[in-house]
Amino acid sequence: SSEPYVYIKQIQDLSEQSKVGRVFKVKGQILKLLSKLLVSKEAWTLKCTIVDGTGCLDVDFTSDVLSKLVGFTP
Repeated sequence: SSEPYVYIKQIQDLSEQSKVGRVFKVKGQILKLLSKLLVSKEAWTLKCTIVDGTGCLDVDFTSDVLSKLVGFTP
């Protein structure tokens, strides 16, 4: 998509209120898994730490993101 991505440092510099309920697009890598892949009939969830060269961040991957990474849906 044509949406611009942000650096993790930019997200970390935001106030907690500014982050609530928002989705950020980051170009980064998964550093480590913080949970097992949880699978239900409706959705997948996975907690990870991601890095991008400016910082690291603990994130929750949504089912949509995981489906794009894996190539199929739950």
